Amino acid sequence: MGMKPIPKGYAPAIRSKIGLEKEQIKYLARNTPLTYMQVVSRINEMLKYILKELKFYVDMWIKRFVPKRTGQLQHLLIKSMDQSSVKWGMLKLILGTRINYADQVNQMTASMVRHFGQLGYGNYGIFAYKGKRPLNDPEAAGHFFDALLSFIQERAHTIISQAINQFFGGSGTLNKYVKSKVY
Repeated sequence: MGMKPIPKGYAPAIRSKIGLEKEQIKYLARNTPLTYMQVVSRINEMLKYILKELKFYVDMWIKRFVPKRTGQLQHLLIKSMDQSSVKWGMLKLILGTRINYADQVNQMTASMVRHFGQLGYGNYGIFAYKGKRPLNDPEAAGHFFDALLSFIQERAHTIISQAINQFFGGSGTLNKYVKSKVY
């Protein structure tokens, strides 16, 4: 899974592709009793399953480890994954935020972003409440976006392997080919 992080100084984001190219799908279709469209449909089903599972785990990770002073950073990261899609045998994964301070938060260590009931300032939520608010964020991860990328890569490999076995079960040539081309 080739993730391309955005350069330092920009809001953290990734855009990544997982899947098979058109020529690879044609090759698969030639070597099986399935038609090209059946292979595409099967791969799309598998990739939609992978995306659904990734969204589930990434959502949980973000809610647990991304610093939550206002919750805006978490909300926008989770919402950005809605832009991810599956088309013609390719999953396009999008995750990021346009919040201007996200890069600075990503540069902070765990001790700088973890809070245990201290009071903090800021604009909070859609009602733009200003003032002091208790902060309780004991599990926030330092360098959160870097840690999130590592988590996604680990989790994606597990989910992809499970999905390939589920959708292209067995140990046949098709399973081996899909496995070697999707990673």
